[in-house]
Amino acid sequence: MPIGALLLAHTNPAHLRTAVGVVLLVYSIYYLARRRSSRAGRSSADLAIGFLNGLLGGLTGLVGIVVVIWCQLRGWPKDVQRAVFQPVIIATSAMTAVSLGASGAFTADTVKLFLVGLPMLLAGTWSE
Repeated sequence: MPIGALLLAHTNPAHLRTAVGVVLLVYSIYYLARRRSSRAGRSSADLAIGFLNGLLGGLTGLVGIVVVIWCQLRGWPKDVQRAVFQPVIIATSAMTAVSLGASGAFTADTVKLFLVGLPMLLAGTWSE
């Protein structure tokens, strides 16, 4: 997370946007054409995926893409995938906010816009 936030100031946004778009496009085509199977993963691969997820989260704010793709590639049922990626997304989002705040990326306008959107965010996550 902090590495991605620090790299943000030194990365060309157009190149990053294009790279993420290409990865998502290629994965989408693969996912539509693949055979369904369940795959076991290794903890070293899980560690690499966690690192990439944090790096991309710090760079782009897209905090769950890598881990969601990883869960889908493993062929887990949707409820198991959700049990894995939801806590990861929450933790990654919180760490991204702290890292961006520590790097000075937040301005008063950013905080103001966050506070304006916070009620709708809370309303959207409220469940009965």
